[in-house]
Amino acid sequence: MIQYSDKMALKAIFIVVHLIGVFIGVWGAIITDVSFMRSLKKKFLGAEDLKDITEGSSVVWVGILVILLSGITLFSFDPAGYLAYPKFLAKMTVVAILLLNGIVFHFKHLTELRGAVNKEFPSENFAKKSASLFVSGAVSTTSWIAAIILGFLPALPLSYSTIMLIYFSLLALAAVAALFMRKMLWIKRLS
Repeated sequence: MIQYSDKMALKAIFIVVHLIGVFIGVWGAIITDVSFMRSLKKKFLGAEDLKDITEGSSVVWVGILVILLSGITLFSFDPAGYLAYPKFLAKMTVVAILLLNGIVFHFKHLTELRGAVNKEFPSENFAKKSASLFVSGAVSTTSWIAAIILGFLPALPLSYSTIMLIYFSLLALAAVAALFMRKMLWIKRLS
């Protein structure tokens, strides 16, 4: 039988692994965003740019996998305790949204980006259908920041619904800002 001190040491190890997973996921998101923005600046999406974006996306998936596996293990130490905290439930919701956003990015946006390789970037067609890509970027950035904040705060005296209201309000603001940025970047191609 595992003694209390051994259990706490094991839990501490999985907390570190969990934090490493967050770092990996955020790093992958940064790689992806920087590669995409570099292509916008150059007004050209080359094969190397797409490779960087794809690799960044893969790094995000590794981070999410580490987060999920370590999180499940941490949860197994005290399921009732975790389920009693609104902050934990909010963090799980944010991670689920990150996962769904990652699926959309992988299967929709990467496909669109593959079609734009070695062409003028953004093409008029790509620019017109890029709104969801910009919103996806806003969801990614906002969600990673929210997950980090929720993970690092020791306690949060708010209900689940209040935390989610704040999170979804920030998501809406980020999406509006992303769409405004898209319009400013590509105003001639969108008209």
